Amino acid sequence: LLRLLLAREAFAEAAAEGTRLLSAEPDSVKLRALLALCHRRSGRYAEALLLFKDLLAASPGDAEYAKGAVYCLDRLGNRRTAGAFLEAFMTRHGESLSLVLIQGVLEFQDGQPEKAAATFRRAVAAWPASWRAHRNLGMVYRRTGNAEFAEKFLARAAVLKKQDAAAARRRAAPR
Repeated sequence: LLRLLLAREAFAEAAAEGTRLLSAEPDSVKLRALLALCHRRSGRYAEALLLFKDLLAASPGDAEYAKGAVYCLDRLGNRRTAGAFLEAFMTRHGESLSLVLIQGVLEFQDGQPEKAAATFRRAVAAWPASWRAHRNLGMVYRRTGNAEFAEKFLARAAVLKKQDAAAARRRAAPR
């Protein structure tokens, strides 16, 4: 039933079913993670945040749980807390492309375009094949009025995105 509800994107109903199942298997990490996702997707951010907090206590370096917690904090109106948590997490457990991109987005949304640009430049330097890093940096430049740099990074993002898609098709092709 839970899989059917998830497939139908009925996240509120899936959360209710997940809660029922969790009462029978209170130590199931997989079920807790699924329930956190269901709560997050159904807009129940406080409940999801509590579950992500518990999951991070059990697996402190799990970037997926950290991303879920950051998302919930932001949706609950705690963008600065989300950013501080993310920065502390990356200091302790290391950076990943997805975490650095989230950090830059939070900074930009918080009205700090210079800081966001620096974060995206760091992402471009560390992950030069990332079209998302280039796109995000280009978008910050565009929104701050630096059209020349914006077009440079957006054009590079478009090329990298095409290369990424072609590589994905090659990996998916039958051999």
